Amino acid sequence: MSSVDLFTGIHKGVRGMLFETALTVQNLDVENPAAIASLIDDIHTVFSFLQEHGEHEDDRIFPTVAGEEPQLAAALDAEHKSHMALAARLEDELQFLAEAATPVQRADALAVVRRSYHDFVAGQLLHMNHEEREMLPATQRLISNGNLAEIRRGIVGSIPPDRYIQWLGWMLPALTPQELTEMFDGLATAPPQFGQMVEAVAADVLPAERWNELHAMTESIVMEAA
Repeated sequence: MSSVDLFTGIHKGVRGMLFETALTVQNLDVENPAAIASLIDDIHTVFSFLQEHGEHEDDRIFPTVAGEEPQLAAALDAEHKSHMALAARLEDELQFLAEAATPVQRADALAVVRRSYHDFVAGQLLHMNHEEREMLPATQRLISNGNLAEIRRGIVGSIPPDRYIQWLGWMLPALTPQELTEMFDGLATAPPQFGQMVEAVAADVLPAERWNELHAMTESIVMEAA
């Protein structure tokens, strides 16, 4: 059995979110105030997801290895704090963009936002790679699979269902077929209501061909578990 991975799947979803918003930052029509307002909302949404994700790591994952890897836990915590500082600066720049009155002013403000957002994305990408290269193997070395699974259940259980559906909407399309298969294998032992929620999201966000393959497999799992 493979070791429980608390990082890779959710990080793939976060990267998808960051990249999709980065594309919008780059191709935005500065003469469309509604599009600007939508972009500002999108970046705020990115901030809220990343703050939530960082709190899960700070509260539930990092403390479990801090006794054996204090420098690593401290370094990653410091990176979280640096991201919050950059997000605060970007919030100020988003306010300037929202208040810009003319297309020229909006273009100038958007250029500032674009560069700062790309700085933010770059920092997040380096940080997630750091976690996957060092914190992920540390958790798998120091914590049993059973306890890792319990940590993951605790994180998932702390997220309201509507919010978890949003997380799944980002994460599922970013997973490989093998990762999706492993995830759906786990639904055989999950509460039926939870499995149905995951299946409903998958049917909505995955390409039809990939969902059809998973759905066929899911039906076989349900029959085996019955």
